[in-house]
Amino acid sequence: MRHSLCAAALAALLGLVGTSSAMIRRQNCAHAPSLRSSSAGCTVANESSPNVLTLAFVGGLRAPNSLHTEEIASQGKRIPTSTPVKPSYRLRSSSITQAKDFASGEAQRNSKLDLARMLDIHHTEHARQGGGEADDEYDPIAPRGPLENNNYGEVWLPVQSRPRRNRKNHATRRLVQESLVKPSSLIYPLFVHDEERSVPIPSLPGQRRLSPADLLKEVDEARRYGVNAFMLFPKVDDDLKSPLAEESYNPDGLMPRVIMAVKDAFPDALVLADVALDPYSTSGQDGVVDEETGAVLNDMTVYQICKQSVNLARAGADMVCPSEMMDGRVTAIREALDMEGCVDTSILSYACKYASSLYGPFRDALGSHVKGGGDKKTYQMDFSNAREAEREADLDVQEGADMLMVKPGTPYLDVLHRVRQKTNVPLAAYHVSGEYAMIKAAAEKGWIDEKSVVFETLKGFRRAGADSIATYYAKDVAKWMADDCSGKRQFTEPCF
Repeated sequence: MRHSLCAAALAALLGLVGTSSAMIRRQNCAHAPSLRSSSAGCTVANESSPNVLTLAFVGGLRAPNSLHTEEIASQGKRIPTSTPVKPSYRLRSSSITQAKDFASGEAQRNSKLDLARMLDIHHTEHARQGGGEADDEYDPIAPRGPLENNNYGEVWLPVQSRPRRNRKNHATRRLVQESLVKPSSLIYPLFVHDEERSVPIPSLPGQRRLSPADLLKEVDEARRYGVNAFMLFPKVDDDLKSPLAEESYNPDGLMPRVIMAVKDAFPDALVLADVALDPYSTSGQDGVVDEETGAVLNDMTVYQICKQSVNLARAGADMVCPSEMMDGRVTAIREALDMEGCVDTSILSYACKYASSLYGPFRDALGSHVKGGGDKKTYQMDFSNAREAEREADLDVQEGADMLMVKPGTPYLDVLHRVRQKTNVPLAAYHVSGEYAMIKAAAEKGWIDEKSVVFETLKGFRRAGADSIATYYAKDVAKWMADDCSGKRQFTEPCF
């Protein structure tokens, strides 16, 4: 079929060109302005003659009669044919030189051979470079545009920047990681109760209400894997709860005793103590409730949590963590601590704590569900708001907070990023109980890979701006990383 095209084109060309010089331009209608488009294909102009030669170029598409179309126009005469026409590939410099030689008459002695070579040279080159045999069996929609061939005949895209080079193997990916998760940046939340035996928490698989003795064992094990920050939450007996939550500042209460025990056993362990009234109040609210109106009283609550904070600091807490979201509480707590000589006790403020539906398992663990079907929306933040978080964070920093917390974590990465951009104090994210429970449930069903999802989640917090992360997975993550570093698994993070 290729020879049929050559013969037809040769007959027309010999009758048109004569001894005149013709410049045969690149056969690409889209990129050669000197060519005239026809309905059948591209027109190659003869600059010394009004006559033109039209070669069909349909790129593999068929005409309505199911035949490829070729038209040769010579002095207005059209000759239809059913000969298939191969699309022309981009001319190379050697091909252009041959075309010019032919047009100038230097190759007219072998005009038939030269014309056939000129029309078919690109398909031949394409076949020689791995594009297929030089026959009718080839891809009619071959790649065009920027694709070229390198010195070895391989397909090559001439671009300088290739970001995939930094992802080519595990060692390179580790080298250029922007966000790292380290055991030393994890905070391990632990629940403790005043009982001799530890009790599993059904809605938090793998977590327990720990006895004071088991609490020390858990801290010791986590420390062996590099976790050294522990946030303690008490499960208080119901008979110790009251409307004013007086047990929260009892110097002989559960929290002061376990804080002292941890600090005695592990002096360099970092103990973070939760500051809120809900574990101690009969209402389950984070503050003092007006018995007549049911409203949570802001200023009275602040008065109570100041006494609670001092009590925890005296027991040895390195950080007190007000989580009740009362206005002005950071200033009041800071002044109370300073007046009692606890100037080195830090305040990690829950600056942006949302009224989330993801706290259910946590409240199961503490037995602190709100009584009477109430909620905490008058003091915890509306999850519709993001700009409000910036205001809350600004106020807490101005009032003396040493660290800030965003809670929950995963649904609030935008808030975490906003706060990170707005402030320069250390920032923590809380991977809360509901998030933990969902991962556990899906992993138990075999729907996700638990370890991979956990690392992806924690990396999301770090990427959004968190310096540290409170997560019930803290010990597990540290153990996974230790196993990786010992050669049991592929590395997920740098060894510590």
